[in-house]
Amino acid sequence: MVYTRDLKSLDLRVVWVRLPPRAPVRNRHVMINEEENKIYVIGHKKPDLDSVGAAIGYADYLTQKNTFADESVIAVRAGDVNNETKFALEYFNVDTPELLTSAANKKLILLDHNERSQSVDDIEKAEVLGVLGHHKINFDYPHPIFFLTEPVGSTATIVGRKFLDDKDNLSLSKSTAGLLLSAILSDTVIFRSSTTTAKDVLTAEQLAKIADILSLEVFGYELKKMATIGSQNLVEVVFNDFKDFDMAGKKVGVAQMEMVDLADARSQIDLIKQELQKMLGASNYDLLVLMLTDIMKVGSEIVAAGETTRLEKAFGKNLVNNSCYLDGVMSRKKDLIPPLLECYKADLK
Repeated sequence: MVYTRDLKSLDLRVVWVRLPPRAPVRNRHVMINEEENKIYVIGHKKPDLDSVGAAIGYADYLTQKNTFADESVIAVRAGDVNNETKFALEYFNVDTPELLTSAANKKLILLDHNERSQSVDDIEKAEVLGVLGHHKINFDYPHPIFFLTEPVGSTATIVGRKFLDDKDNLSLSKSTAGLLLSAILSDTVIFRSSTTTAKDVLTAEQLAKIADILSLEVFGYELKKMATIGSQNLVEVVFNDFKDFDMAGKKVGVAQMEMVDLADARSQIDLIKQELQKMLGASNYDLLVLMLTDIMKVGSEIVAAGETTRLEKAFGKNLVNNSCYLDGVMSRKKDLIPPLLECYKADLK
């Protein structure tokens, strides 16, 4: 278990401030008229369960707190939901959030990401009111805004604590609690990821009581089993959780899929490698990496394409036919990205 500092003793107060309007843009008053009373809470492209569940939960929280008095706060998504997310939404009887394809002339709160390359299209044309997540900071914005990031295993943990620690006795429904719980279990890989903290476990246990989930382990495995169900070709689903990263000026893409059994993935490894090569040729990537994470064995099968030298250097392991197994590597955010980024930075010095 990872130890985290107890933040309850700190008196942290957040004040939302409406920024003055930007310089006039041609026809801006016409373009945003229908959107001026809406604020969209949105996660990253290729949304995972944490991105969707935390957005739904946070929109509910802000609405109940009446943070934006005369504006509606709406949870939306920036891409198609994966099978795991579909399962959680159906299990707790929650509608899938609407798809937002362009951020132009809209007011946004970014959830579970802060890198421009991972945001909805036209993010540069939006007014960003705030950011809430648990990832490293790679964010630039010309105005002061609300920004909260915590070193926990899931954005849903942060949102869950806002409900559970609130003094106004907010109503936390079974469905919202269930989605937040599902997101925590998903992002921490049922508490097996190195990103897991005591706060994640405590929050999940409290949410489980509200959501009527008797066993976190059993429910967590049901979530993870959904990842590959319904697809005969794994190539269709292994890139559902895909993120772009800027590493010292080089474009790197990393996908991850957590599985209870890697047998199905290994049987289609050649197809997966072919797909990586297609992506490499079609886009300006320096490196593409796929993490096939084995929940039971606590490690990941790594499949890569492109300039793999830095990947081998980062982990001190040679790739054989563009793949290798990394024991103990469970988290893209904590286990894979930091050492890889350091190698890219070192090569530029």
